[in-house]
Amino acid sequence: MIQSDFGKWTMIIPDRFSRTVRLPVRFKAGRWLLADGAPLPELREGTCAELILPAYALSEAGQRARWTADRRHTLFPAETSLWAGVRGRHGESIAAAGCVGKMAWPGQRISVVEVRLRKALELIVRPGKRGLLDDCPCWIPALGVEARSVNEAYSLISRAYETHRRSHSGNVFHRVFFADGEHLRPLESRRIGVESDDQRGSGA
Repeated sequence: MIQSDFGKWTMIIPDRFSRTVRLPVRFKAGRWLLADGAPLPELREGTCAELILPAYALSEAGQRARWTADRRHTLFPAETSLWAGVRGRHGESIAAAGCVGKMAWPGQRISVVEVRLRKALELIVRPGKRGLLDDCPCWIPALGVEARSVNEAYSLISRAYETHRRSHSGNVFHRVFFADGEHLRPLESRRIGVESDDQRGSGA
């Protein structure tokens, strides 16, 4: 099922990948076996999976360095405007000074507040983990205040506009947007694209 972060359920799609199986395995004599020594169960052709290993398992030092080093990628240049999404108690739009309505992909109107980057915003790509946003000073025109990061900017905006919330933290990859043509897209879509390009570039 797919749910808009700012509205009701919009689409229901059966997800055959929603259930996963965790197999305890051991690498022995050049092949993978189950931890008890039994062979792996038969897998479907083309099955994709993620192999998570302790770093010491990579015996070659160069490969170990390659797969454990953090890398940085610029997501947006300085002076780019991002947009923090806000909503009322029941998910409704908010009408307040500094809060504007914009269309978010694939066609939903949401209430947002501008966050202007003072310097380039970078994504720290960590092998085997989800990327993190580096700290980046931001200006919030509607509030007339500076924030030390996109995360702090989002919290300040939520505190000012979403007064009904008990907590003003949130996943900025889903709650902060960037302009893509006539629509806004969540930072998550840019993160996924950058991480995919990073993996291809590193030979992953």
